[in-house]
Amino acid sequence: MPLIAYQRLHGWTDYPHHFAFFEALEERGLLDKYDFAIDPYIDPQYCGLLMQRFPQLILTDSVSNGSRFKSFLKRNGLPGAAQAAKLDAKFDAVCEAPGGRIQPMYSGQIGVFWAHPRVKRRAILFHSIEEGTLDEPLSRESVLSADIIITRTDASADVAIAAGVPASKITKACDIVFRRRYATDRYKPGCAVALRLPNRNVPKEYLGELRNILDYFETVPKPIDHVRIEEPMGSEMMRRGYGSQEKGEISMWYDDFMYQPFMARRDAIVSCRLHTTIIALLSGNRAIMQFHIELGTTKLQQFIADLGLDEIPVRGIEHVTRKNIQEFVENPVLISQSAADNAVATARRKVELGLDRFEEWLGTVK
Repeated sequence: MPLIAYQRLHGWTDYPHHFAFFEALEERGLLDKYDFAIDPYIDPQYCGLLMQRFPQLILTDSVSNGSRFKSFLKRNGLPGAAQAAKLDAKFDAVCEAPGGRIQPMYSGQIGVFWAHPRVKRRAILFHSIEEGTLDEPLSRESVLSADIIITRTDASADVAIAAGVPASKITKACDIVFRRRYATDRYKPGCAVALRLPNRNVPKEYLGELRNILDYFETVPKPIDHVRIEEPMGSEMMRRGYGSQEKGEISMWYDDFMYQPFMARRDAIVSCRLHTTIIALLSGNRAIMQFHIELGTTKLQQFIADLGLDEIPVRGIEHVTRKNIQEFVENPVLISQSAADNAVATARRKVELGLDRFEEWLGTVK
């Protein structure tokens, strides 16, 4: 069977993506027609969890000396991983795993396919490609080298085409997580809250406002489930006792468990992240307050536009205030059931189109 490397996967913020992807392949019978080898370079523990659920999967390290050497260097804090990767000629194709966006901050210095540079058949699966990111030569070269690109927003396809990718290589899809099924009849009282920091140049005023917001949630007479905020706020949340007996009504979730509070219907959702919102929506939530915080991306706005979800306005960082959040939590505005249903149906239809195209491409890999 053709041997397919599946690279750059990890848990944490991307935890649901790969389960959704391999569930789809399993249902289509593709895990029995192709050997998928997952790369443990970033997160070997998470790879172990995937292999428990999908025993058809193998590790790249188990079949490739180059991959094994690359992982050895990483484990021991030694340089030379990119050079070790050049020894690898074992795989028939390589897939950039779903879960994020093509962005020079992740791949600009080495390119998207640096871990398997000798593999010629290449696929980019369910990613965002945003305006300006392909100005960086190695990122652009990586995208141009792919046989197939499945984007998770329509605007991403336009960016790729403007960079020179033939439209015939591109399929406009949506985020693979929309394919997952969550119980919509499970209710958990209280609020699920995913605040976050910008990825650089955090204003001191913003940190102060986040502290005000945390102070407010400590007064709410309902259970509050926080996603741990990036440092330095994460450590401050620990010092406040979140998740301890001292603050029994205030929990804190992080790493591979960060999405748990959103897998039920809540009284209100306050989200600064994409996938906390997607999972909340799939779990039957209609009271969702959405902020856009991450710099260098408009992926949230793109998703809302693609799915026709204008009932969820995307607010900027300047709107992250105690006053705005308190008003919403105390008087939540619900999106209509029809808007939510239509958005989910649209997303799932687009995901299946992407999977159809991927299955077609797999049929050409020998």
